[in-house]
Amino acid sequence: MTATPSYAKHKHTKKITEVIAQSIVECKMPDYAENTILAVHPSLVIGGEEVHAGEVRYGGKIHYSILAKNMDGGIIATERGIEFSHKAEDVAIASNHKTDIAFKLEKTTVKQDGKAIILSTIITATISIFANEELEYLSGGENIVCNYRPMSTRQIQHCNGIFEIEEEFETEYVGDILMHCEQINCTKVVTGVESLNTSGEINLSIIAKKEGENVILCYERLIPFHAEIACADAVPKLASIASANIQSVNLQATCDEERNKCHIVATFKVAVYGKVFIKDEVTVVDDAFCLNHNSLATKENYSIQEPAYAFSATEKIHGTAIIDKQIDFGCVLYATALHSTEIMAMAQDGEIIAEGLLKSILFYKDSDNITKSATLHLPFTFPIAFDKVKTGQKVRVSCIACGVAVQQKVEGELETEATFKLFITIDNHDEVKYLSKLHIGDTIVQTDSAISVYLPKKGDTLWKIAKQLRQPPELIQQSNAHLNFPLKGQERIVVYRKKGGRT
Repeated sequence: MTATPSYAKHKHTKKITEVIAQSIVECKMPDYAENTILAVHPSLVIGGEEVHAGEVRYGGKIHYSILAKNMDGGIIATERGIEFSHKAEDVAIASNHKTDIAFKLEKTTVKQDGKAIILSTIITATISIFANEELEYLSGGENIVCNYRPMSTRQIQHCNGIFEIEEEFETEYVGDILMHCEQINCTKVVTGVESLNTSGEINLSIIAKKEGENVILCYERLIPFHAEIACADAVPKLASIASANIQSVNLQATCDEERNKCHIVATFKVAVYGKVFIKDEVTVVDDAFCLNHNSLATKENYSIQEPAYAFSATEKIHGTAIIDKQIDFGCVLYATALHSTEIMAMAQDGEIIAEGLLKSILFYKDSDNITKSATLHLPFTFPIAFDKVKTGQKVRVSCIACGVAVQQKVEGELETEATFKLFITIDNHDEVKYLSKLHIGDTIVQTDSAISVYLPKKGDTLWKIAKQLRQPPELIQQSNAHLNFPLKGQERIVVYRKKGGRT
């Protein structure tokens, strides 16, 4: 009797590899070295990417906002933008692959070059590579006994879209808007019918100075947003993730001297990048044997990592900040601005431990009435209760820092507090083994015994015994209907055979 395996194919999305690439972007500003730099804020506008055999080419634009003090002590501001392009190489990359790129601005430095200054920023790109493939698996065959099980698979659909937000609000009367910066965070991501729906917040920070005075002020405003982008195969309640990037900002200010107010219209152009995990299920074989032949099985791992839970949270932190300048009671503290956070999270049973570093720029006047700036850092750690999280699960957290305030209660020390607006995503990881190939060996010579008695071990299952005896599980169950599996180890299994054949 010949043993002939049968195979089937199933479409799925596979993560091929992850590549990390770094590039340095430099922007030269001629005739600017005579000014004293108070603050530099870089922001990233994500461009496009191209996938070729062996490489991913990507790019974008760095937008620099610079706040400085001129030789006369006046506060001035300027902006510069510079485009960049880079590539990441890996032999596993093919031209039909999809990418998911996460950018991070690592460090920005300012150095003097004659009468010019050079702004330099390190950009890290973490590039995940995905491919739509066909998974081949053993589906059965002639004279082959299989142990079947369901296996959940995923196809990942990438989707993106661009939308605009307009917000109107009032501030106190100001003489000049010097610079602005934005933080954006998604706080809810859900799928709809052929759509991905994302909600979140933009923290707009405006740095200005008073009319007729050389005093720096800072205003913050949290602006909610909602966006719906097309996603062809989406249906409600699928696992999904999204990120957002501010492409451009336009501020229009109208001042009312009588009311001592400034009316501001802020317009944002925002890009949303989403991934939707489309669930499917296929019946695979996790073990198999041949009735009349030796065989060798090749097993493969199929793993899925996708978001299982996502929620938003608000946390307040406080502590004594580390500061890079000497501060004393003679200093007048004006404002903090240009906040950023480095944050990571670890899962424990029932809670998430978040830790990281808050960075902010403090503007102040010293005892000589000279406007200065200092960088403050506040390390933090705090728990977030969540009863469904388990130790070892992957946690991703994004954060907006707002409401940063400082007080000098003890000379030279800055008590700092801030509010964090968090979005936490917890992933589930599932891994299944399946048979991708069954290699058929030599024919087995069968015994002529009419009856065989098998002495099982404690814990033996029906499938384990069937494989050892090379008998279909249903025939063993039929011949030993009194047995309950798994066995206790005291039973006897009787196998009946017809002469020259099987029973």
